[in-house]
Amino acid sequence: PDFSTTPDELSLNNESPRGNCFGDSGNYLYVVGQTSPYLQRKALSTPYDITTVSATTTRDISSFGATQGIAFKSDGSVMFIVTSSNADVKVTTLGTNWDITSSFSTTTINLATADDDGDTIAGLVTLTALL
Repeated sequence: PDFSTTPDELSLNNESPRGNCFGDSGNYLYVVGQTSPYLQRKALSTPYDITTVSATTTRDISSFGATQGIAFKSDGSVMFIVTSSNADVKVTTLGTNWDITSSFSTTTINLATADDDGDTIAGLVTLTALL
């Protein structure tokens, strides 16, 4: 795609976007923001082409704190969201794979590291989710 004309709407309603990932074979782009209480799922009409956003689904995850990164288990059943709060990783099992509006349960794992903004942990979680 030609990124010189990418619309600014990718960051609407998501202040300070910090983490994103593709899911479901590139059909969705997921975005979390450091100062935003929202997780967004953007449907892409052409896989992996962010200029083809066709719809946005939003979920309030303000209880998670300042989010830094996001990754999914390869089948979309589990979502990992990294926060800058105490190096926490929110491990979230989704009721329906890839669907952030479905019911979910979350467990918090504290990695107890000196990474004060979650960047290093976000990379680690992304690599782990790919395994």
